Amino acid sequence: MLKKCVRGTLYFVKLFLRGPIVAPRHMNTMKVLTAFDLKILLRSVKEHYQYLKDSNNLNCFSLFAHRRDLCILALCIACGLRRGEIQRINRNHLDFDKKTILITGKGNQRVVIKERIAFFSHPFLEEILMRYHRMREKLPGSSFFCNRYGDELSAKAIAWIITKYSAFISKDVHRNATITRKSFASHLVRKKVNIEVIRDLLGHENCETTVRYYVHFSTEDLEKIWKESNPYGNRS
Repeated sequence: MLKKCVRGTLYFVKLFLRGPIVAPRHMNTMKVLTAFDLKILLRSVKEHYQYLKDSNNLNCFSLFAHRRDLCILALCIACGLRRGEIQRINRNHLDFDKKTILITGKGNQRVVIKERIAFFSHPFLEEILMRYHRMREKLPGSSFFCNRYGDELSAKAIAWIITKYSAFISKDVHRNATITRKSFASHLVRKKVNIEVIRDLLGHENCETTVRYYVHFSTEDLEKIWKESNPYGNRS
């Protein structure tokens, strides 16, 4: 009993010494993408391919890159995946019968990488992943997302793909997988999804990380919540 009390005391002392957890500045200032922005992001992949076609700049790899990039962006938007998680997807991680993907989250040699399941049971996701999968089978290598030689895409290459197409939304603002992940979480909050479910879908260890780093409320969201929950009732 005494040992448990000592351990508990030491735990709270460590928390006190560590101080409050503060989100990195760049994460706090990021604005989430609207549903319209996300549609533009996906449409930009098609428009880029059409531009290459109209200007006679297509090559034997263009269609493969088009389908690959569309899948990467769609998974970032629909599943809230990190770029490292996209990089670590292997061909045997996809189950087209169950429409699931085994996702390996953050980790290193000292920490066991947490695994979770992502879903692509939506007809659009299923179709684009199957189209890319058919072309991917013709190349060597175990990574699902690869270059023309079958080699695994680097995290930088995935980041560049997201940045390239996000320029269609705005050339002045740099966007990456973190902003699509944050937009995914905020979209679920607006749909009134339980925070514990959002935590599991994002692959977080605790809800504090989910709320502090990824959940974003706009002024319109706050006003709507206030109108629905204030003690004077919902009056327009």
